[in-house]
Amino acid sequence: VSSSTPGNASAAAVEELHEVLASPRRATLALQQLAKAGRPGQAVELLMSMRSADVEVNIFHYSAAISACQHGGKWKLVLSILEAMLEQKVKTDTIVGNAAISACEK
Repeated sequence: VSSSTPGNASAAAVEELHEVLASPRRATLALQQLAKAGRPGQAVELLMSMRSADVEVNIFHYSAAISACQHGGKWKLVLSILEAMLEQKVKTDTIVGNAAISACEK
């Protein structure tokens, strides 16, 4: 963002969010970047924003959010994400299961 005014920064953030929500691949990449940056709260917020915007959330999105929580030691958030997956009837896999178990161990 080239301008430092709060209004322009907020508008740019909203625009970026819309772009991420419009593309499942971009959303996955954004969630993975949040995981790598150790920002589990923001990853879960993005995931919930996707669900609220009726974006089809898939196992890759949930897995990336779980990974963010795993690295951040947020096991309670992991359990919430698993519950959301069950509610949305998104099938889990070994990777998701292992990440969830690992998060709960820490």
